[in-house]
Amino acid sequence: MNIKLRKPRAGSASARVGATAAAARWQAIQHPRGPRGRFRDAPDAEKPAAATTAPRAPAQRKPTVGETALKTSGVGRDDEIQVLSRRVRAYANAKSVGDFVDSHPKGRAYALRKLAADHKKGVIGFKGKAEAPAAAPAKPASEPKPAASTRKDGAWAGTSTRRDISGDEMVITPEALQQGLFRTEADFRKASEALLAGMPKGERLTIAWVSGSKSSLGLVASNESGTVKISRGFVKNETGWTARHRLFQLPKKYQGSGSARAMLRSSVEQYDAMGVTRIETHANINVGGYAWSRLGFAPDNPAAIRQALEKAAGKAPRSAKGKAVKQILATSSDDDLMFNLSRATGPDGERLGRKILGPKTEWDGHLDLKNARHRERLNESFG
Repeated sequence: MNIKLRKPRAGSASARVGATAAAARWQAIQHPRGPRGRFRDAPDAEKPAAATTAPRAPAQRKPTVGETALKTSGVGRDDEIQVLSRRVRAYANAKSVGDFVDSHPKGRAYALRKLAADHKKGVIGFKGKAEAPAAAPAKPASEPKPAASTRKDGAWAGTSTRRDISGDEMVITPEALQQGLFRTEADFRKASEALLAGMPKGERLTIAWVSGSKSSLGLVASNESGTVKISRGFVKNETGWTARHRLFQLPKKYQGSGSARAMLRSSVEQYDAMGVTRIETHANINVGGYAWSRLGFAPDNPAAIRQALEKAAGKAPRSAKGKAVKQILATSSDDDLMFNLSRATGPDGERLGRKILGPKTEWDGHLDLKNARHRERLNESFG
């Protein structure tokens, strides 16, 4: 009996299996593998020369915004946090920058950003542990001691700034001299130095004193381009004069530098000398609604403001801002309402005043310079 073995056809299943097995044996000879399938060198194979390229350095972490700001200010991880405002409570359980950053529930980036923001606002400071503070230079014997923050009559008695108007242009109309607020040109110049104290020093101003109707006076000062401008009016009242703060306009690059506070501080000092007993303002334009409330101004129509705030708080009653607004509405008098809103804080000490009284806030307010409570709020803001 003759049995013939047929050669498998090319492309058949048996041919493919045979070719695959042969290829696997050949690969195993050329590239032997270890127990786990990893390649290993053949016993008689020559090992390649060691690579001469340097190992890649690990990628550096990009610093956060808050970390960059603190580093620029020379603040380190071991620096001690010094709280400069009694209203700030977020740092009660943290002694150093590192403690606050490591223990903050919202994470490292948020904690660094909050430290930088509060430091910029002036409510906290930092004290390095490694180096002792430099000794202050000795004061001459003839230098007077700084005055207290308030006088017995409640007026501000601190040190206010004045503007050097020697490079500015001043115009005083003959009718302005007849209104009775000032007697001489020197009085106008002295008042201008105080009333324009917060205007940017690098801007050359044109200052104009003009008369309006009977017993009224106007002050307008602006730079050449009109981006920096201030307008005030003075009207005779039963107890003295009323100052109407109509406009205070600054470009963004000058905002947030304390210009409004410095200007009002020097203005109030000048108002006391001029016989001004009341300041009126229309709070609007960007941060005006927040800035004037923070300076202690009382609302002319508190009922309308309460209604608007209740409506806004009802849209997000469980948010930190909504809860703060409800509490302040329930516990504040009409006179203290705007002042307390500007100083609102969240559970973690976050300042909410600017968020509550944002750029769309618009209201009319006043400050009675003969009112003890108004003076108290104003002096607290100055201090």
